[in-house]
Amino acid sequence: MWLCQVHTPVNIIIDDIAYFGSRCKYREYSIVGLLPLSELYARRDQLLLLLAIGHVILFSFIFWAIAALVEHKVIKGIKRICASLDKITAGDLHARVDVHSSPEFVQLSNGINSTVNALREAIDEAGRRYENELKLAAAIQSSALPHADSLKPYPDGIELYAAMTAAREVGGDFYDFFWIDDKHFAFLIADVSEKGIPAALFMMSAKTWIKSLAKSRLEPAAVFTEANRMLCFDNDTGMFVTVFFGILELDSGKLTCINAGHNPPLLRRAGGNYEFLRIEPDFILGTLPEAEYRQTELTLAAGDRLFLYTDGVTEAINAAEEEFGSKRLLAALKQFGSDVPGKLAKHIHEQLEKFSGGCPQYDDITMLILDYSCGPLVLDAKVEELPKLQNYIEQACARYGIGMNIEDHFQVAAEEVFLNIANYAYENKKGTVSILFSYNPETRSVQLVFTDSGKPYDPQLADAPDLSENVEERRPGGLGVFLIKELIDTMAYQRKADKNILILTKTTGGLE
Repeated sequence: MWLCQVHTPVNIIIDDIAYFGSRCKYREYSIVGLLPLSELYARRDQLLLLLAIGHVILFSFIFWAIAALVEHKVIKGIKRICASLDKITAGDLHARVDVHSSPEFVQLSNGINSTVNALREAIDEAGRRYENELKLAAAIQSSALPHADSLKPYPDGIELYAAMTAAREVGGDFYDFFWIDDKHFAFLIADVSEKGIPAALFMMSAKTWIKSLAKSRLEPAAVFTEANRMLCFDNDTGMFVTVFFGILELDSGKLTCINAGHNPPLLRRAGGNYEFLRIEPDFILGTLPEAEYRQTELTLAAGDRLFLYTDGVTEAINAAEEEFGSKRLLAALKQFGSDVPGKLAKHIHEQLEKFSGGCPQYDDITMLILDYSCGPLVLDAKVEELPKLQNYIEQACARYGIGMNIEDHFQVAAEEVFLNIANYAYENKKGTVSILFSYNPETRSVQLVFTDSGKPYDPQLADAPDLSENVEERRPGGLGVFLIKELIDTMAYQRKADKNILILTKTTGGLE
């Protein structure tokens, strides 16, 4: 048995080769043991490599298994939920989430479906409330609109037509007409800025204030100044209303009017074309409580027509988002031949529908048409003006239901009188002739009054022609007067205030 002292192992490099070695002392000898490091670690490296490869394969398999499980159990479920949510967010509230791949997804699907069902029910309920609000607003709006047929008494010498076609979104358009007294007739058309029940209530307030103040016989300027002040009071909604308002004196045709920021109406003079009534607009109602309003006066003559409308007419749009506009409205009015107000309104509606091409109507379309015929027809004393007189008599006879025989008699008699005035009254100077047609239903008599400022002339003093004489021997003149007397019942003349006044009267009994 022997013993030696072993020294601590060390790394030794011999001839550039690394060794692991150790030595021990045995007696007088030193024993050295060397092992190349490459051989020492070869087995360890192989083992580590095998372990690493095994771990990579194992973890790759585990990762793939987990990914496949997640894809099957989670990702596909999430994708299906997202697809259903896309449909729901696109507006299909009847789409359902139906994922049952795990209890968690079942719970999530049920939660989403319950939420969507609650949302759909809330939307349906809100829609029902909104529909009820629209119906209520429409009822308020409709109840505020008078009917011309129910106007008592119906104003003699006026033909009136008014109508409103409500949009889906109920606005605040309205119109009104009423008596101030037995000689003054008021009318208006208006448009409130907002929609729905608030606009309908504001409309009722504006209508009530204007009507009550006007019936107190205030001047239109005072009516609007006070109505504006009351509408501004406690107007937290910030709404306003545009109004065109007029008071017509039936006998004289004097129209006193105000335009409070509304669309300018159109006026068609008898026998003329439509033109925009250029009245400088005042402030809208409901914004400036200190605003003061100005009124304008003009005179309507027999055969004149006023066409009032709201911006639902001119702001109707087509697919290209173009507005109908004032020019198209003016052209549509000019191309229409009939003088019946209701047919004119229908024609404008047809033009709007043709222009819009099915685009939805976003604003109310309201029109008010007033034909004035009870005042005198004023013409230049020119032969060329005769057709206007004939048209005036034709319309007046149609309005009162007077038969063709009476109309023919009056047409011939009126022509003789008018031509006599045009040719001789002013002696080649400029002058005018006023003609007033009236009908008395109690006596069933028709009256035609001619007034001119020409030289004095009483046709009743003209000598009657001797019809027994030859035409060549008969004195000129007198034949027209003779013809007039044959066609009418009575003829009366007076000279008053330097004017010739000739009155032709005929009863309608037995000839209608």
